[in-house]
Amino acid sequence: MSKYLLVGLGIGAVGGLVWLAREAETTKFDPKVHTLAKLLDILDDTYLEYACAYIFFYNILLNMKEQGQLTPDMIQSVSARVGQYTKDRDVTICKRFNVTPDLLEEWTRKFRDDKKVAEILSNI
Repeated sequence: MSKYLLVGLGIGAVGGLVWLAREAETTKFDPKVHTLAKLLDILDDTYLEYACAYIFFYNILLNMKEQGQLTPDMIQSVSARVGQYTKDRDVTICKRFNVTPDLLEEWTRKFRDDKKVAEILSNI
């Protein structure tokens, strides 16, 4: 069951990034400013933010399961909360690095073939 939950949470995180990209204003990509190194900083930050949330909510689910209180509705509720949390984190991260979600999405597409970028994205 935990494998499916983690897959669902990962899909929710990617959906959050896509949602943010639709909501943001368009900003021009500048290869002199928007480097691979800076993108990796942002993605590392995103990974850490998401990982902390996943662990926190996963522990809640484990505790509920151990107490015999885990139901499909509760799993769905926790999954929705994680989705909202990741959307909020995306906004915070974009503000922290002074980028828009549209720019971050374009930036990520430009470097998606980089081994490290691909690794971080698959881990998220």
